[in-house]
Order: sequence, then C-alpha cells, then structure tokens
Amino acid sequence: NNELEELPEGIRSCSKLEVVNVASNRLSSLSSLAACTGLTTLKADNNRIEDADEIPLSELTRLKVLSLSNNKLPELPAGIGGLQSLERLNFASNKITRLP
Repeated sequence: NNELEELPEGIRSCSKLEVVNVASNRLSSLSSLAACTGLTTLKADNNRIEDADEIPLSELTRLKVLSLSNNKLPELPAGIGGLQSLERLNFASNKITRLP
C-alpha cells in the first residue's frame, strides 16, 4: 500500500533477499527482481502487471510462494514450469485466457 510505480534500483543488488511483498501498489513490472536469485516468496498481488514477460521467473528458481492475484495478466509467465520448488501459486482475478 505504498503506491509504488516501480521498484527501487537498489533491489538489483539484493541477491540474498528471500521475501518480497510488494502487494497493493501500482507496479507494472517486476523485471528488476531478476538479480534477486535467493527469493523464496514473491507477493505482488493488487498491482498493474499486464505483461507476463515482466516477471523474471527463469532467474527466480528458488521460489516456493508466488502470488500475483488481482493484476491484469492475460497468461501465466512462460518460466512457470521451471519452478521446481514451487509450493503455492495464486493468479486469481487476472485476465488469463491461455496457458504457456
């Protein structure tokens, strides 16, 4: 609930960060999280993400929890199949019409 439109540049140097909760903001991209390879939990519900390519899942292979409900995503991100540790997934209330 901070009305962030983009993530701070400094997040690119947080490779050991494990949990990110940026729910209820105005984000349209999560691409700056690509360097956060230690992430196990990513919550970005209630944002403005429309492009699944803006979610760097191929780099976030340690994710156990991924929650992106209430965005505007038309599809699941292509890298979702590579998340071998994923335990919880929430894409409720998006505009998903096709699967990868």
